[in-house]
Formats: sequence, C-alpha cells, structure tokens
Amino acid sequence: MASRQIIVFDAWIHEVEEAMRLAEDIESRIRERDSLQAVGGDPNSVLVGAQRKLMLLATKLDRLESLLQNPPAKPVLSERDLHSRKDMILDMQQRTKQMAINLSTSQSLQK
Repeated sequence: MASRQIIVFDAWIHEVEEAMRLAEDIESRIRERDSLQAVGGDPNSVLVGAQRKLMLLATKLDRLESLLQNPPAKPVLSERDLHSRKDMILDMQQRTKQMAINLSTSQSLQK
C-alpha cells in the first residue's frame, strides 16, 4: 500500500512539472501577443490560445491543491514537504492570477 501512495505523490510532482511548463507556455504567448501589438499585428489568436491554456492551468492547480488537502489515510509526506508543496501551489496560483490580469487588461485595451 505504501508504494501506491508513493506513486500518487510522484504523479503529483509530475503534474506540478506539467503545470510549470504550461505556465511558461502561457507567459511565452503573452510575450508573443505583446510583440504582435508592438508591430501592429493581430494578437487575437495568440490571446485566445493563452486564455484557453490559462483555464487548463487553473484546473490543474485546483486538482493539485485538492490532492494536498485530502491526502491518503497514512501520510507519506513530512509536514515540511507538505508545507513546501502547498507553498509551491500558492506561488503558481499567484502567477496564474497575474497572467489572468495581464490577459484581461489587454482584452479591455483592444476594445
């Protein structure tokens, strides 16, 4: 049973890594949108893609947070590790909120 719990938390780390890559992709799209706006291009397709990925990221972070809040009956993580992972999620959520603000601000500027 302990090996199953370890696999669950290894999957958690894998999912955090996916979330980080997704956030980097969104930030890259935001930079691309800014570049297109600077040269007078149409950033709408980039903006729509970034918004879609932002929603995926928010869902992934919610799932990760839920896994931490509802651990297996016998915890595999130390308190320190648990707090570290919670901090990681909080940081990613703040980053996600900032990206959402950036995207919504640019949408209102385009109107």
